Amino acid sequence: MSRTSPTSLFRQRPGIPSPRCAVPGFLLGALFLTFLTLPYLLARWRQGDAWVFTGFLFAVEDGNSYIAKMRLGALGAWLFTTPYTVEPQRGYLLFGPYLLLGKLAGNAASYGRLVFLFHAFRVLAALALAGATYRFLGLFLSGKGRILGTLMALLGGGLGWVPLLVGHQADLLPFAWYSPEGFGFLMLLGLPHLALARALMLALLLGWWRSGARGAAPRRLALLFMGALLLGWVHGFALVPLVVLVALGLAAARPYLPTATFRHLLRAGLAVFLAAGPWLLYLVTLSWWDPFARAWTAQNFLPTPPGWILAWAYGWVLPWAGMGWLRLYRRHPARAWWAAGWVFTAFLLAHFPHPLQRRFLEGVWVALAGLTALGLPREESHPLIRAASGSLPVGLSLVGTGLFWLGMLHTARAPGFPSFRPAQEVAAFHALRAAAPPGAPVMAAYATGNALPAWAPVRVPLGLGPESAPFALWQDRVRTFYRAETVDTWRLDLLQAWGFRFVFYGPHERALGGWNPETAPYLKRLARYGPYAVYRVVSYAAHP
Repeated sequence: MSRTSPTSLFRQRPGIPSPRCAVPGFLLGALFLTFLTLPYLLARWRQGDAWVFTGFLFAVEDGNSYIAKMRLGALGAWLFTTPYTVEPQRGYLLFGPYLLLGKLAGNAASYGRLVFLFHAFRVLAALALAGATYRFLGLFLSGKGRILGTLMALLGGGLGWVPLLVGHQADLLPFAWYSPEGFGFLMLLGLPHLALARALMLALLLGWWRSGARGAAPRRLALLFMGALLLGWVHGFALVPLVVLVALGLAAARPYLPTATFRHLLRAGLAVFLAAGPWLLYLVTLSWWDPFARAWTAQNFLPTPPGWILAWAYGWVLPWAGMGWLRLYRRHPARAWWAAGWVFTAFLLAHFPHPLQRRFLEGVWVALAGLTALGLPREESHPLIRAASGSLPVGLSLVGTGLFWLGMLHTARAPGFPSFRPAQEVAAFHALRAAAPPGAPVMAAYATGNALPAWAPVRVPLGLGPESAPFALWQDRVRTFYRAETVDTWRLDLLQAWGFRFVFYGPHERALGGWNPETAPYLKRLARYGPYAVYRVVSYAAHP
């Protein structure tokens, strides 16, 4: 196979220029965010005397956990320990951005201040992702195609909504509505650490490719090394697709590059590998040898859905993506093979026997969106072809996002659980925050426990599926605790063994059984607001 000149793989060519300016991407991101933030503003306006807006309109359990993590940082933590369990833990190098945000808020931060900082982070991370996506797609696209590809990569989704419209498989949500790794718009809507991680991954991949033309200077190597370290701090799992993609890029570029140019790419790749290695080793060590982290990993189950769901999600773009791949191959075969390897490897790894299967799809939609935009009919195509197929895939990809957005608007217009919490419950949370020392264990039901650590710096036995380990055991214990037929000696043994200082009692706890904490002599009521009450454990004996 013939080789090209050292820089021809990276030199600007008609239709596929080297990426330079990110300003259009940032402006496009600002427009997206204006559109995507409207439901949150409506929800904030709709809260009143009866309901308090949590700040989240989807994935509310995760959102509450992010605020709880920020509250840990506000109390001075640099190492993460989840407040959603009372089991012993070591500190972990996880969720660094939220701990840092908490420090910016201060240890006396109100819930409203933490939510404001979260959404400020969301805006900045989404702008960073918009800019990084636009720049990255400059490897494949230019002009209108680059804008359409960016729009599709950021806001596009699959056609999983079609079976819902015709009444089939109504119990299965479209893949794009619950997989931020598989697409991108959920990151913009409410998962800022994932948006920032993807922005860093795309920036690192772009910087690595450009090192082939500009050389592996020490400064460039240092930037790649530091960027990969930062990515590990933001979201360590994102280093897996980064390392795989750099390795695939080296394999794809080798046949087309002279030795000297390939060495630049290899040195840059080694800088990424050296930074990623310690992080990945740390994560593997935790999941294998740390008792709590091992239980957490086992419960954090994100399986890849069946093939027909993936077909609705991704298969429909393959005709355009295939045409785009052929065009890319004629201009830059190395990038074409790299993009094809990216898509194939992502779906292969997504079926690897690992609890976090779905996360291996990270960023694959960016590659498919870029190839799809490249495969759109050109200006010289017949007008009927352009009209029928010109922007069809981009438009179709936005339908699911629009339906999801309308669902958010509906949630924002009608205050209710879980996006809103009853004002009386929030008042009980505030009373507990004023009385409880940081880290105090509080007995509560799961639905209460998910929100409570976000409002008060306490720990609960249940509240977030993966982090409340061992979940099944504590679920049974909490149910037993609130049952009327449970004897007090059993409750007291549980309270004493795990150091519970407070007991929360509201509708969610009442639904577990008919026990009345007012009859317990070892509890003293701290506060009551309507059906919500907080009790302090005053003794570990039935008759103090």
